[in-house]
This record gives sequence, structure tokens and C-alpha cells, in this order.
Amino acid sequence: MNASFIDKGLALLRKGIKKAAKIKIKGLPLLLVRIIVEVIVASLLLYLLAWVIDWIVTGKAQFPALLEFIKVVTGTSFIAAMGILGAALIDNDNDGIPDKFEEGKEEQNNAERSSS
Repeated sequence: MNASFIDKGLALLRKGIKKAAKIKIKGLPLLLVRIIVEVIVASLLLYLLAWVIDWIVTGKAQFPALLEFIKVVTGTSFIAAMGILGAALIDNDNDGIPDKFEEGKEEQNNAERSSS
């Protein structure tokens, strides 16, 4: 039973990786995504390292603190922030500029043309 659960999890992970590989982000948005992911991963690892060191030094595992950290990272506001950021970086026309930023430029160009 555990093996099938792990197999399903691995299959889901493979499917997610294939979908992520199809996303085309270039230029500065790609750099922004990489920086954000690296900061999140580094903070997760740093917290877990500090938690383990505290456990070794004090001899007591602070499970409530770890659970609170997990709640924050998997909380609605954190997930929503990542979703909003991801949606803002979608580039359907593959020109390297996210569509949300292009909309702002188009509106600004239209306003300049109408005032001339």
C-alpha cells in the first residue's frame, strides 16, 4: 500500500515537472522567478537547520514551532501570493515580456497618442 502511494506521488511529481518545463519565461521575469525560488528554498533549509540544531542543543524537539512554520508556508496567503506572482509572469506571445506588463505599456502608448 505504501509503495503504491509513493508511486502515485512520483507520477504526480513527474507530471508537474513536465508541465513546468513547457512554461516559457525569459529575461528579467525568469531571473525574478529564480531569485524568489532560491530565497524560499534557502529560508526553508535555514529554518529546518536551526530547528535541528535547537533540537540537538536542548534535547527537545520544538514540534509546535515546526508545525507553525509549516502552516505559514502552506497557508492560503502564501500560496495566493505565489499564484498572483506566477500569473503576472505569464508570457503568451513568447517575446520575453510578461503580458501584464505589456498591457500597461499599450495603455500608456494609447494615452500618449490620444493626447497628441
